[in-house]
Amino acid sequence: MNKKIYEWNDKLEFGKYKGIHLDEAFQKDPGYIEKCLIEHADFSITADTRKHLEDLISGYAFSEKALKSVVNQKKYSSKPGESEFKLYPSGDPFIQPLDDIGFNE
Repeated sequence: MNKKIYEWNDKLEFGKYKGIHLDEAFQKDPGYIEKCLIEHADFSITADTRKHLEDLISGYAFSEKALKSVVNQKKYSSKPGESEFKLYPSGDPFIQPLDDIGFNE
């Protein structure tokens, strides 16, 4: 099972809000997204997405259990039209080893 890391504008790929952007689903049903973060090991969101979602609903804050599924990384694209998440040894997804971007080919 691969972990899917969502950003706020990604469409959900499962459940009752399948095909709906994450932030739209959150506004309709924040408890559902909270539950997904807690109960589904393959579902997580970025730290920026967490902040964006909490800002959508005044006074909302994710529980400590849900926060365990928040990751501190961002999307990057090494090839046109492709995006993926990858955390490099430096801890910064934007600092890539040169061979990973085809420099040493």
